[in-house]
Amino acid sequence: MSAQCCRSLIGDLRSIPSPFSRVVATGYYDGATDGLVECGTCATVYVFHKLDWDEKQDMRVFALSPVFGRAFAELERAGDDKTTPRWPVWVLGGESTDVVAGIVEQMYRAASPEEFIVATTNLLSRIEVWRPVGLQRPIDWFRELNLDRQGLDE
Repeated sequence: MSAQCCRSLIGDLRSIPSPFSRVVATGYYDGATDGLVECGTCATVYVFHKLDWDEKQDMRVFALSPVFGRAFAELERAGDDKTTPRWPVWVLGGESTDVVAGIVEQMYRAASPEEFIVATTNLLSRIEVWRPVGLQRPIDWFRELNLDRQGLDE
């Protein structure tokens, strides 16, 4: 199965190719924990943040909130010699300019409410669970998504 557009992912799906092609990580701990992610087909931008992770911190559960009317091109144009984007994962840190940080903050503020919950070890590879957000937020996402909190077997 090839990657699909994020807009075609409807319902509760399991083990699908990621629709995402680029990440701007504003939080990072052995992988992105917070930031922005872009659909590789339609270029829709989502704010993501980590809700939970397994004991090995490999499988992560994220909430996704769409950001309409904004694009990664804004960040690319705002970069300079010190803040050149590094795709597919651009980790923003202390070297970020105020302009880039300001655009990221504007995107965070423009985000719609959470629309999806995803479980994955890498937002750019395979999505283990893709689920629309329900009306009631579960407390234990691993139990709710029927995932093993012990971590992946290696």
